[in-house]
Amino acid sequence: MTFADPIEQESTTILPRRHRAQEAVARAIEVATPNALPRFERGARWAACREAVASYAKSLRDDGMPPATVVATVKALIRGVPARSVGALREAMTQWSINAYYQAD
Repeated sequence: MTFADPIEQESTTILPRRHRAQEAVARAIEVATPNALPRFERGARWAACREAVASYAKSLRDDGMPPATVVATVKALIRGVPARSVGALREAMTQWSINAYYQAD
């Protein structure tokens, strides 16, 4: 028995949210690494990432994905980035995904 990649199974309505989440995560990763961004910019990027990840997780839920698959799919957005540099972001994304999945709309 083989399992398809959840990203390949996403409907076309989810893809724009996935793209938005990828962009927000990339911008948040820049905050996770040491740099000279002002504090308000770091906070704004973190908030944008949270919003995009939550929206993406809700889309996946609405498309019928189970919670564990949603979390794995969201975590895949930062695949390849060293855990040392994005550990807190990865944990936050997991929590945001779970909260969004179970949030009543």
